[in-house]
Amino acid sequence: MKNEIVRGREPEPGKAAAEGRRPEPGKAAAEGRRPEPGKAAAEGGKPGPRETAAEGGKLQAEKADLRIEKADAGDFQVFADIIQAVWEAMDPKEWFMADNADYTYRMLTTGKGTGYKAVDPATGAVAGVFMAVVPGLDQSNMGYDAGLPAEELPLVAHMDSAAVLPEYRGRRLQRRLMEAAEKELKERGFRYLMCTVHPDNLYSRNNVVGQGYESVTVKEKYGGHVREIFLKRI
Repeated sequence: MKNEIVRGREPEPGKAAAEGRRPEPGKAAAEGRRPEPGKAAAEGGKPGPRETAAEGGKLQAEKADLRIEKADAGDFQVFADIIQAVWEAMDPKEWFMADNADYTYRMLTTGKGTGYKAVDPATGAVAGVFMAVVPGLDQSNMGYDAGLPAEELPLVAHMDSAAVLPEYRGRRLQRRLMEAAEKELKERGFRYLMCTVHPDNLYSRNNVVGQGYESVTVKEKYGGHVREIFLKRI
């Protein structure tokens, strides 16, 4: 198992995978659409101030319309497809450990994982996904890496996988998805949220630091891949 919040060179992220297994190819779960550009107020001229404000308001509304919804077991393939699509576009690939459908199905059907998705209400397309995983006392629990006492290990949750399709990036979807999962995990009694980021992936690193995560160590994870481990107390 692995846990990683990853982000490509463009704004926003994706990440995670069943350790030691290359993800199976999957077709992109959703094809999002970019908002259409605003039309000039007069042909060949610049838009007037009122029209510019209206267009800006329209774009903001389109961004705000993306809904964050709780995922269920039936979403396992959508999760795998979006994560696969992000992995295929990722450069460098070593920043990204991608979950396959077997992993997402297992996490979403056994109660070990909880997922959220960002949905475009205009098309029904899924723009991004996020999954948190409960490691229990398994050796994958990063509470061991952080030096947490044994009695605190059951209170650890891994912020495992985040992926947003390129056409939907720049809308703070990773943050919104993570915040929804954090709220649920806190209500369920978890007190330590942990994730990993490749040390060179500054986009994702800045993102998790901005959400209150603190670096605790850098070490090899997931079969020899160097990762920085982060912890957030809630």
